[in-house]
Amino acid sequence: MLPDVDAVLTAGNSYGQMDGGVDRALADYWPDVQRSVWAAIADEYHGYQPVGTANMVATGDDPCRWLVYAPTMRVPMPLSGGMDIAVHDAFWAALLAVSRDTTIGSIAAPGFGTGYGRVPPARAAQLMAAAYSMRALPATTRISHREALLH
Repeated sequence: MLPDVDAVLTAGNSYGQMDGGVDRALADYWPDVQRSVWAAIADEYHGYQPVGTANMVATGDDPCRWLVYAPTMRVPMPLSGGMDIAVHDAFWAALLAVSRDTTIGSIAAPGFGTGYGRVPPARAAQLMAAAYSMRALPATTRISHREALLH
């Protein structure tokens, strides 16, 4: 059972294949959501959604009306060798997508990149918290703040 939220954010791959981990559970919970994610990726990104972008699809459910899909990887793979920054970028994109809909007041999200990506939960939490806190910073400060995450 999902928490009582307006939107669920989830990470995945650039092709929208929701066949493992949290994505599989969400696709099982909302049987039409997999096709909706594929359709959105086809319509908005010509079949390949880049890392660092996000889209929203309707779930057809209440109270959680939206699924926000934000890839952390092109294909299922470990996010090693500095590639874990994709967790930050995907979560940032998901937060931006949510901020464009003024009816969304509450969200839920798993640890981005902690499944196939093998990002340690503490590191994923650090990257996601940084993206969340950056929303209040001026744009010029965001650039240097993001660079600090790489080290």
